[in-house]
Amino acid sequence: MNNLLIVEDHEPALNPLSRFLEEKGYTVHTARSIKDALPYCQNGQTQIVLADLHLPDGTALDLLQKVRQISRETVFVLITEMGEVNVVLEALRLGADDYLFKPFTNLENVSSVIEKQVKKHPVGKRTLTDADLEQLDKLQQMIQTSDFHMVFQPIFRLDDRSIFGYEALLRPGASSPMPNPGSLMELAEQLGVARKLDVACIEKALATTPQNAPRLFANIETETVADPDSLLQVVTLAERAKQPLVLEVTERGTVANLSILSDPCEVLRKRKIALAVDDVGSGYASIERVLSIRPQFLKIAMSITRSVDADAIRRVMAESILYMSERIGASVIAEGIETEKELAILKRVGVKLGQGYYLSPKP
Repeated sequence: MNNLLIVEDHEPALNPLSRFLEEKGYTVHTARSIKDALPYCQNGQTQIVLADLHLPDGTALDLLQKVRQISRETVFVLITEMGEVNVVLEALRLGADDYLFKPFTNLENVSSVIEKQVKKHPVGKRTLTDADLEQLDKLQQMIQTSDFHMVFQPIFRLDDRSIFGYEALLRPGASSPMPNPGSLMELAEQLGVARKLDVACIEKALATTPQNAPRLFANIETETVADPDSLLQVVTLAERAKQPLVLEVTERGTVANLSILSDPCEVLRKRKIALAVDDVGSGYASIERVLSIRPQFLKIAMSITRSVDADAIRRVMAESILYMSERIGASVIAEGIETEKELAILKRVGVKLGQGYYLSPKP
């Protein structure tokens, strides 16, 4: 899958993009209009189409609909201006596979998006064993029958203990191949259904959120954020529920180049869906997610919260996260508060939001 068509009538944008993708090993064709592009799609000369929204004889959405009449297999990537979120969502509804915002600050991101779509093709995926297939069947059955439920852990304002929001946590049902939520999510990732499970959990959480909840925090993997189909489903669910939603991007996931998260995160922000990064301070990966996602909430890792009252280094790390949050305009939430002393120190250094067993023994 290396024959690629760029549909763009603006030479200063077309030429560097074309050269870059040729250097990446793609056979690149170019067209400057819908009329010029269609023959490449009709005769099978291209498997991937990158189309700018505005063309001399229509829009990329017009081209997309014609391409889909010819083939459902052709990968179609929309190119549009930053902020054109409604256009992106309409393109995904019409069958676009992905999208890119311009101007391109880094052409490597273009390559990453294309590679992500190529990897969706079944060629090259590992062969599932009989045991894998049995677990996959159980997992899919669990999702389809909704044999799981969500529990909701309160997030408190630490000054007056009022509820700031709830985090939805997965609890597998009897048909689950794994009783432990973490192990189940890892299995879903290994078997290629993590995105489906993420969306199902968010749907269940939105449907069962405690009444009058100020906001709902729902976990989501990086690959679900990066996947356009999943992104569209999540946005649709959130807008239908009319529940303030914060997507908490976890460290689990297979997205190697986290910079490709910047465009989908922009879509989410434009749709009034907030973002959080969990386990901040647990390692370099969490800092990478902060840089790529630009979240509104930073959640201090439990490994820092635990014994923060007895360990000066943990206290300094908590203060560093607070300092960073102030510079990027994010709020800090301390996870895993289990003792009165931990709570006291966190409040003293300036943490205003928190959750954990000490504050709420359930779930």
